[in-house]
Amino acid sequence: MIRLRLGATVGALAVVGTVLAIVIGASSAQQRANQANAPADLVLTKLSPATVHGRHFARRTRVQVTLRAVRSLARRARTDPSGAFTVTFPVVIDRCTSWSVSANQRRHAVVVLRGPKPECAPAGTP
Repeated sequence: MIRLRLGATVGALAVVGTVLAIVIGASSAQQRANQANAPADLVLTKLSPATVHGRHFARRTRVQVTLRAVRSLARRARTDPSGAFTVTFPVVIDRCTSWSVSANQRRHAVVVLRGPKPECAPAGTP
């Protein structure tokens, strides 16, 4: 009698484990599919120094990132296995600086992020 119960318990646990593995695998596959379909985007994460984070780019490839602010600066980055990268530029962006960032990846559309219009009064205003 004890052997029967133990065998049934082990069998039930094996079935539950298999079902959980299938559910978790399907969920992570769906997440990967959603991320693959998400459009690439850029975020300015820091103003001093200017730091740009990109995500949803092609995985493990080079990206040319250009910041146009006080002057135009370019950096190359390599995306990680999830398609993300972070680039830092030796520039400080404040509320008076007009800026834009573009990321160009071979055989993909250029992604552009534009900053808000500057909020400074013209020079010489009291």
